[in-house]
Amino acid sequence: MGGIAHHPATLRTIRADENGRLDSVIRYGTPEKAKHSSAGAQWEAKLPGKVLFCAPVAEDGRVFCGTSDDEGCGNAAVVALNAKSGSVIWSRPMKNSVNNKMVFAFGMIIAQDVEGNVRAMRAEDGKTVWEYRREAHPWILRLNGLALDAGGGVVFSGAGKDAVALDTKSGRVIWKDAGWDGPREACVDTPGIGEGRIVTSGNWQGMYCNDMKSGKLLWSVIDGTRRFPCATTLVAGGRIHALAAKSYLEIDLESGRTLREKKLSCSVQVAGRVLPTERHLIFGTVKQGLVALDRKTLEMAWKGAVGPALAPFSAYSKRPQRCVGTTPILLPDGTLCAAANDGAVHFWRESDGKHLKELRTGAPYFADVTVVDGKLFAADAAGCVRAFDV
Repeated sequence: MGGIAHHPATLRTIRADENGRLDSVIRYGTPEKAKHSSAGAQWEAKLPGKVLFCAPVAEDGRVFCGTSDDEGCGNAAVVALNAKSGSVIWSRPMKNSVNNKMVFAFGMIIAQDVEGNVRAMRAEDGKTVWEYRREAHPWILRLNGLALDAGGGVVFSGAGKDAVALDTKSGRVIWKDAGWDGPREACVDTPGIGEGRIVTSGNWQGMYCNDMKSGKLLWSVIDGTRRFPCATTLVAGGRIHALAAKSYLEIDLESGRTLREKKLSCSVQVAGRVLPTERHLIFGTVKQGLVALDRKTLEMAWKGAVGPALAPFSAYSKRPQRCVGTTPILLPDGTLCAAANDGAVHFWRESDGKHLKELRTGAPYFADVTVVDGKLFAADAAGCVRAFDV
């Protein structure tokens, strides 16, 4: 179980034939408990590899997905699907797994593999527009998702001395090195950006804030709860909303000072970020499904239950896990939705957390769902992408 890297529990089987040739297969979770279902999907498409933390990107009439390949079998790719039919428009192999969030800008889909190679591809045909290659490192995995500035002109990759800001259109390096040493452990969070700043974290290290234009380190906090971050931070209204260890944190963007902290009874070592609504702060947990805190008092407002995890991932939590490791989305009608580790996309009423329905498809979800123009797109760990009406 991958812990900070969030990789799900696995079992690797290695077989040798009579000539000493080895065959290795990795198995995830508890597939004997799962039953495949389309759950009434408008369409369903099978990708060349599984999907871990790469949320579908829906733009320009297409749905883009990145795949993972732990076997080195050539199944790591970025795939473009027709948003109406699910048919494959193009598929481009990547050097290694795409285990993080991609971004879309200026008619290009931009993806990063776990070796840190960043590639911008033309949306219409997948042709490479530019590519940024990092030097290989024997143990660092680049799992942090890509982040795009509000104007779309700069894309940010990596963290610490591995950080780089690239011109979105050309791939030109604007600045390198965010002014701190790290991160030393891979983490699948995505940098929080806004108000001219970029916020990143390093496990066992802390939280860091850099100037978006120059990369200059503005402040850092390297002790307390913030030494154990995993989730993606949200920057909004001069505040940082963060999850770390067993706490929700509200942090002043200007100074890095903790304004409020709510200690929880459950681990929030998840990849998703906090969703602020008018009344609540809503986020996923490892054992208690989706939870909502009262935005004014930080008291627990409700808990949205999910089923047992099909593929647990938190190395710091014993089974059973009932995990929502993704970011919830608030729909226009006041309904919340989020994909869960139990193999379903769930819907709750935002006001009180009442469970309304679920779309059970049979494989665990580690990637956020995407909702565009009344369509929900979800990609699961079996490599199936589905479109639903919502």
